[in-house]
Amino acid sequence: MTKLLYISNLSNGVSSFSKAAVLASKQLKMEFYLAANFQETSKEKLENDTKEYGVHFCQLDLDRSPYSKNNIKAYHQLVELINKEKFDVIHCNTPVGGLLGRLAGKKCGVKTVIYQAHGFHFYKGAPIKNWLFYYPVERWLAHYTDALITINQEDYEFAKLFNLKNKENVYYIPGVGIDLEAFKSNTDGKKDLKKLFNFDKNDFILISVGRLDENKNNKTLIKTISLIKDINVHLVICGDGEKKEELISYSNKLGVKNRIHFLGNCSNMNDMYSLADVFVMASYREGLSRSIMEAMSSGLPCVVSDIRGNRDLIVNKKNGFLVSPDDAEKFSEKIMYLKKNEYELRKIRENNIFDARKFDINKVKKEIYRIYEELLFNSICV
Repeated sequence: MTKLLYISNLSNGVSSFSKAAVLASKQLKMEFYLAANFQETSKEKLENDTKEYGVHFCQLDLDRSPYSKNNIKAYHQLVELINKEKFDVIHCNTPVGGLLGRLAGKKCGVKTVIYQAHGFHFYKGAPIKNWLFYYPVERWLAHYTDALITINQEDYEFAKLFNLKNKENVYYIPGVGIDLEAFKSNTDGKKDLKKLFNFDKNDFILISVGRLDENKNNKTLIKTISLIKDINVHLVICGDGEKKEELISYSNKLGVKNRIHFLGNCSNMNDMYSLADVFVMASYREGLSRSIMEAMSSGLPCVVSDIRGNRDLIVNKKNGFLVSPDDAEKFSEKIMYLKKNEYELRKIRENNIFDARKFDINKVKKEIYRIYEELLFNSICV
């Protein structure tokens, strides 16, 4: 049986991040190993995933930061694992996973190495330091890459310039896929959800989802609320991270602490999207935001930053609005436009439910299946 090693970074087992690959490999009757850092994942979750999907989990002590010394240890763990299991295919993800996976694959002579870029750190408008570090590293690693999968159009165009082992093996797929059944519009339940979360029936709820870090730029969203004088407009933030206390302090400073709601990591995201009226995001960098796709599937208009990846998802006035990441005034203007124009709100809601269908996890699974099948066939013929 063909063995595939899927390398991630921090992981909670089989999730929307890896599920399409798990399903595609199962259909191809490949044995699937998932290597990542599972230190914050319960043993019970991993055991349940093993029973449901037949996945083997392998602990790597890697760190999200490419500068962490833990990644040296993780590299040696990876080499040991590859030499032990004799993998036929490596499918590595994230900058750190992509670096370690390709170096270890090269050292151990793995026949087929795939890298899936979830958003290059170099992009139009990126800081110069990103171009000076990440760009030459990616060009170098391309020589050890049999196939490169990208998830947005800008990255796809860059990837075609790299000197892969086979230049033709550059692919585009629309993200990691979402379960459309899990994120359905539920306007009928909005009234009950508002009551459950102690909102007034007339409140207009904005929702933002993601890690509370520098890149997600939640300060702009908090400033946006301060510019909106309508006290019925609230911002719900689902996520956690190192910037949480700073953001709470900032909302207090701007006098909007009663309209900013930090809910931490939420497991009931379908309810959270159903509670909201508009999805907002002010990130500086995204690959192809799964949160935006989930919000679209849930029927939410999206007012998000005008950056790579987001432009693949949002067309102005059709799906919502694209705004410069730091332009709180423009964010507030577009949000209030949607609040005051019920017809436009409904039209965009319908557009997003329809457009979200292209991100269905089953469609992404088919693309991953096609790539795996093509690469495996080519490796047999070599």
